[in-house]
Amino acid sequence: MHDWVSTEITLLHEEDDTNLEVNVATVTIAQLDGPFFMTGRQFYLPFGVYETNMISDPLTLEVAETRETALQVGAETNGFSGSVFGFNGTNKEGTDNRIDNYGLAVG
Repeated sequence: MHDWVSTEITLLHEEDDTNLEVNVATVTIAQLDGPFFMTGRQFYLPFGVYETNMISDPLTLEVAETRETALQVGAETNGFSGSVFGFNGTNKEGTDNRIDNYGLAVG
């Protein structure tokens, strides 16, 4: 579509657990060599780093893993990154359907 737009879609199938479903779907707008980006997506929110080479996920990942549809805006330069994101979580009060959950990621 444009030099600044990229997309990613990954599918997930777990035997005896889930049928084939969309696991992650993203649309990112960013200049190729620029520091700023904006991403709208269904993804696992950056509430921690859970890198592992084990066959099964660690308990910390199972407890904290949160996949939501969110909007994330951030920057990355010289090996440092930071972003803010907002999403409509599952803890809704009343019948309002709005973005009322936020987060910050720094690395």
